[in-house]
Amino acid sequence: MSLQLHTNMRDLANFFDKDNKLKPEHLPESGKNGAIEAQPLPSDVVRTADILGADGKVKADLLPDSCKNEHCEAPTLPSDVVRTADIEDVVRKSALFDTEHNMILPELIPEAEVAVKWLKGKGRPDKPETTEGVIQGDEADCTRYLSTDGAGTGALEWEKRGGVWHVVRGDTGWREIENPQKYFGKIRLRRVDDRISLEFGGGQFDSFGVVKLSKSAQSEYPEDKRFSARILQLPNGWRSCTNAINQIFDDTARAQIGMVVIGGMRDGAGNVDMRFANTVDRETDLKLLRVGIVTFPTVDEWPTSLMGVASAMCPV
Repeated sequence: MSLQLHTNMRDLANFFDKDNKLKPEHLPESGKNGAIEAQPLPSDVVRTADILGADGKVKADLLPDSCKNEHCEAPTLPSDVVRTADIEDVVRKSALFDTEHNMILPELIPEAEVAVKWLKGKGRPDKPETTEGVIQGDEADCTRYLSTDGAGTGALEWEKRGGVWHVVRGDTGWREIENPQKYFGKIRLRRVDDRISLEFGGGQFDSFGVVKLSKSAQSEYPEDKRFSARILQLPNGWRSCTNAINQIFDDTARAQIGMVVIGGMRDGAGNVDMRFANTVDRETDLKLLRVGIVTFPTVDEWPTSLMGVASAMCPV
């Protein structure tokens, strides 16, 4: 240990004199009179003192012209350059869609909070006894029921909402009824979901007719009833929730002579009246009438039976 320490001290004595200064023979050639000239800096190196002032900020004479009042405008980026901050919220289409970009990737679709339960059987779920035990009565809201026979009325798909079963896909097809005591021709009806349509025809050239008003009108008095014939009463399942109206034309005279009115819930629900101008001859049958088709909404439950017979005019 002492030998090693003695050796190190001897090595230092070879470089320093008794004043602890580096011996002249060990100084570089630039050392003169005990001073060493600074070596030139490389071209890509600059002294801090050359670019910073006493306040630690870049010297004013080194700032570009775009910097005024200590505020520097950001230079315009080249057209082929984009900041990372501008695209940090951007994702590629391939991360969201399939290869054809027309369907969201399945793994990105959240699971439904309410699973729809599907049941299938005969009859209609609002009458559990027709379903052969499929409907127990304790089904949760949003449950769907597919009727294999449409309950004989075209009610194919049902949904339970608010504890009540509603038809969401149903079609009765066109039905037609006749009543020669009131009119000539046929009245055709069809319910699709919550919409009902009435069409009047079946006579000559598929026209419609009304038995003379002296016989078919609702009453002799008051005056307006003398020219109004109630030709049909719609049962539950077929009624309108609002008044629905269309025109009646005399095909021979090429003139409007009245209107057909479907009564809503606040105005004779289910009434189908044909109201004529008081200039119409009450003693003459009104034939060759052209009546516009009437379509209206309903809030009635789905009918338990169908009116008339299936129509061959517009088969479904």
